[in-house]
Amino acid sequence: MEDLEQQFWEGQLLSTCGHETHASNSSIARFRCASKFLASILRRHDFTELFLTKSLTRPRLLFTVKTNGKLLFYSSPQPHNPDDNSSLVATSYHPTLVPDYQPTYICKPVCGLVLFQGCGRRKRPMICNPAKGKVRTLPKVPRKGINTPKGIYLGYDPIGKQFKGTLEGSFVIVWFDVRSEKFGFINKDEDMLPKPNDYDTSPSTLFNYKDKLGIHCLVEENLVLWVLEDAGNHKWSKHSYVLSPLGYHIVSRSLFVGMTSTGEIVYSWNSSVWFYNIEKNTIKRVNIQGLEELEHPTFINTFVNYVENMKFL
Repeated sequence: MEDLEQQFWEGQLLSTCGHETHASNSSIARFRCASKFLASILRRHDFTELFLTKSLTRPRLLFTVKTNGKLLFYSSPQPHNPDDNSSLVATSYHPTLVPDYQPTYICKPVCGLVLFQGCGRRKRPMICNPAKGKVRTLPKVPRKGINTPKGIYLGYDPIGKQFKGTLEGSFVIVWFDVRSEKFGFINKDEDMLPKPNDYDTSPSTLFNYKDKLGIHCLVEENLVLWVLEDAGNHKWSKHSYVLSPLGYHIVSRSLFVGMTSTGEIVYSWNSSVWFYNIEKNTIKRVNIQGLEELEHPTFINTFVNYVENMKFL
């Protein structure tokens, strides 16, 4: 009987969170305060995994916004093939998650968790869960000698269901198996290396290309995507797209965000997000609303394919 009751309430919790715009802290707090039984379900490992599995089917856009010295997290649904000049309403997560924000590198979310390379006046690495409004400060990375780590990054083992941190030691492409905790190196294609007097090439950026390693760059007025097809043999494929004058104007002046699970390349600048369909060669603008009550907001980062996670830190 207890198992049936638990399954019923798990279904109710998942259904309620799924029908809201996002898993707001108010709804989570409401369930936690309703009874000790519901609070215990929210903390169960199998429930958090079930919630994460469901969240993976409805990825969202995540925005970090700076205002009055604070860093706020906002989120909106991630559109598929949006109409040009359409709008999305972003809603906020916990308003006091990062009250003492100092400029730092913010890593891309991994299964709902976001890692800051160094935050606050003490510049300590910090991991946070925007959907839960929870923050945990990590041990400070030692910085001594020529092999000083350049930064700490977050990985996730989907089989062991564990988050793991890794260190970056140099500016090379390094792969890391989060399950076996083994490192390896990936050689670049010769055509990817910079050429003398090659002034029309933008900095390259790593991203997820349909579950493969991709590299994004602009070469003159072409969008070039390199895709790692065989890591063991260091084999890359090159995909080049000729941009229209308007497309080049937008892409060259915006920040590359990544690729959606449906294959659209995403760029952002302030409160605008552009979706470039490489197959149809179309680019559409989506305006982000919902920040009107903030005083002089500044968009810091935009992330695609964000999924909410109920994991307690």
